Amino acid sequence: MPMTGPTGRAYAIVGALLVFLCIAPTLTWPQFSGGSESLNVATVLEMHRGGPWVVPKLNGTPRLIKPPLTAWITASGVSNETVQALSTPVETEREHAYAKLAWGVRWPTLMSACVLLVVLYEWGRITAGPRVGLIALFAAASTLLLLRFGRSATTDVQLALWVTVCNAFLALAFFKRAQLVGFTGAGAALGLAFMSKGPPALAQTLVPALVFFILARWLIRADPASPAQPSRWRLGLFLGLVLFLLIALPWPIKVYLENPNILSAWRTEVTREGASDLPPDPWYSYLSVLGYVFPWAVLLLVGLGMCVQDVWTSLKQRRPLAHPGLFYAALMAVVPLIVMSFFKDKNERYQLPMLAPLALVIAYATAEVLRAKTPRPVVDRAVVVLQWALTLVVVVGLPFAAMSLTTVDGSPWLGRPAALSLVALGMVGVGVGIALSRRFPISFFVTGVLAMGVSQLVFMSGYARSGDGVSKLKPIADAVWRVAPDAEVFYLNPPEQNRAVPMDLNIYLNRVTPMVAGWDVVPSPRRRQVVVTFLRNPTDSIPTPPPEWQQIADQHFGNKRWIALMR
Repeated sequence: MPMTGPTGRAYAIVGALLVFLCIAPTLTWPQFSGGSESLNVATVLEMHRGGPWVVPKLNGTPRLIKPPLTAWITASGVSNETVQALSTPVETEREHAYAKLAWGVRWPTLMSACVLLVVLYEWGRITAGPRVGLIALFAAASTLLLLRFGRSATTDVQLALWVTVCNAFLALAFFKRAQLVGFTGAGAALGLAFMSKGPPALAQTLVPALVFFILARWLIRADPASPAQPSRWRLGLFLGLVLFLLIALPWPIKVYLENPNILSAWRTEVTREGASDLPPDPWYSYLSVLGYVFPWAVLLLVGLGMCVQDVWTSLKQRRPLAHPGLFYAALMAVVPLIVMSFFKDKNERYQLPMLAPLALVIAYATAEVLRAKTPRPVVDRAVVVLQWALTLVVVVGLPFAAMSLTTVDGSPWLGRPAALSLVALGMVGVGVGIALSRRFPISFFVTGVLAMGVSQLVFMSGYARSGDGVSKLKPIADAVWRVAPDAEVFYLNPPEQNRAVPMDLNIYLNRVTPMVAGWDVVPSPRRRQVVVTFLRNPTDSIPTPPPEWQQIADQHFGNKRWIALMR
């Protein structure tokens, strides 16, 4: 079946839509339970409640650290009517509004992840042809990296999208000699990446691209930016730089002119030094990428091995690289991970912008294994056997694991009959795939993709009811809505504890919750009741409240207690 030209692009778009339809039903299942997503959603709610959009606020304070592009895109999926409905005193109507909010803030994120997949196809088509592009699309769509982080309304998804667009345009400039379009598009995309999360975008685009450009003449025996008309790439570089500056600089310049002391805060945000009291993550933290590309870790290692062998042979025999596109993808994946390893915080979701080049390395290895004539049949067969084994881990291991994991009410994620039924169905599916593998060698890859698609539905159904998928503050907010719906709510945070206000409290109350350091500094508004909520750990020493304070909620999570008192 032909995959060239518009036909291959149509397959890519259909594939991305299938990914959207597979994940979309799960978007409303988890609650807002803290983390980066809750920060973004709380910002969006303040924007829709009348707060500024150019420099949005978070808990009543201008959010000067993060560029606002993610908040703008997230806010586009939420209507003012939905935000107003979040404050209705009728619980059923409020729950319905929060379901609409979850869908509204998450579908633009999932759509961005699916657009990333289409751009990934184009990148693969440019460097290796449409077949590699399609394999890369489905490899990326079925990794833990996308299935876990591609559905949450965070800055990392937007950063990943625009970093991928930038790197794809650079590939167009380097491999198709379209420097004018390539460099111009890369500059615009880099500006949008910068407006998503700031300077990390440079380490994920320009730094590896510069390494590739320097090594290109040495390994490829050609200058990737030297067409017959040098004026084109010079003009492309100039226009790309201009577009980057026009998109990326106005917002930080505005913030700096209004807040000259913001530079130290930006430095702390980028380096993460002094941002928290947590110790630095180990230097090898990003080796976890092998787990997050599951179930394709074997193919990733094979692809990286192919790249190293190609470079070694090129140097030894003094010939051009056989797979320059693989070399480019490997640099775009590995160099940013190395650079990011020198910084203090190494969160797993920070690897998301490298999803596209990682998937391309996997696709190169898959295409090599599927070649009709290969000089290493034993190695290729071993890789296929290992991939079948990893697929068996998915279809057998996840249902059994779901039987042992518990939800917040103590019930298992998955009952025994349902788990055994899924195991049986998965074994049948793997058996059918193996039976078809003689006629369709790619069945090992297709079966793995389908197994991950079904498994993410099973996983999310349990995760959404677990302690990580349920908001610990929503019961406190529900108690406030029942007892004192118009109360002014504060978060008690003594100086020695130095905790941040949990943003899911703001979200489920649909209001700002200012921080207070003690009972004696809680304001006394005339027309509304006052509620104070706080977290009590076994080691905390919260001062005893005055006698006029009455407890209205006490929520236990393990050895921690969230308490709300009303005056």
